[in-house]
Amino acid sequence: MSAAADTVDPQSECLRGVHKREGCGCSTCHELLQKLAESDHLTQLLQTEIQSLSATVQDLRRRENCLRHHNTHTEFLLLDSEAENESQCKRNLGEIQILRAHVLALRNQLDAQAGLNGDEVTEKLARMESLMEKKEAQLRKLTKALRDRQEHEEFLSEHNQKVVAELVRLESLREKQNNDNRELKTTVAYCQRQLEKAESLILIREELITKLGTEIAYNRQTIEEYAILTGDLKKSVHKLKAQLERREEEHTLAGIDHLGEKSWNVECRAAGDLPREPPAPQESPAEPEAPAVKPSHCWKWSLRVALCTTGITFFILTPVILASGLSCNCDIAYELAQAFCSFYNT
Repeated sequence: MSAAADTVDPQSECLRGVHKREGCGCSTCHELLQKLAESDHLTQLLQTEIQSLSATVQDLRRRENCLRHHNTHTEFLLLDSEAENESQCKRNLGEIQILRAHVLALRNQLDAQAGLNGDEVTEKLARMESLMEKKEAQLRKLTKALRDRQEHEEFLSEHNQKVVAELVRLESLREKQNNDNRELKTTVAYCQRQLEKAESLILIREELITKLGTEIAYNRQTIEEYAILTGDLKKSVHKLKAQLERREEEHTLAGIDHLGEKSWNVECRAAGDLPREPPAPQESPAEPEAPAVKPSHCWKWSLRVALCTTGITFFILTPVILASGLSCNCDIAYELAQAFCSFYNT
């Protein structure tokens, strides 16, 4: 059991070190660490209790062995004493019977002799009676010793039964503690697997966050590039718009001069005179001749090109930005949409 506890403690310490090194703050890892701490505490308590129970069991076993040896020795002594007492009792009973027979014979002799040698017979009879009393006292003493031996044997037997019952209880308690330890090791292994899964999920999330950060940086760079491109397109559109307005003014002035020349020729023909040159219009010095292009067509074509380019830029960037699913990218997409709307309005 101590070896199992030694194998569990380094694993839990290793897992705690990994948790501190990674710096995870999720509730799952916190609960798993609490469970590991509780399981370590329970393991230490159970180990202490098992050690105390093992010491108690060893002490009781030593006492049982001593008592068993003492009981065996006492039984041998008791058997010897019983055999000796029985033989002594038999001898004493035989001697008592012999003495009684002698006493009876002496009384008969005393009655027969009727006073002859009375003092000698009386003294002999008294001596026989005192000897018989001694034998009876010795017999009572041996009987009492035998009874004490039997009581002591019964006490030792009861004590042995109590010791055996205590050993059985301790063995069952030890088996229960072993089952609890196995369940606790199973719980610790389950908590370790859960912690490993949580650490793998943390690594996967960190990789995903790193990947999303790279995508965000790339999207920001792309947005900045397209913002620069949009600004250049705005400048080009403004320049085209100014050129088209200037060319519309030139074409308008050229049309007015052409209409004035036509009206002069018609008036001259109606009057029958030779056509004369109309008065020369005041020309702006060194203005280039405008190309024969319709102003409305050029204006629409330029706007169409600018709008198509900007729209393609917007519709390419928006799904890429929204695909990451981050709020900051959504804000960037919203700003890009506002820029496109403002460009469309201009």
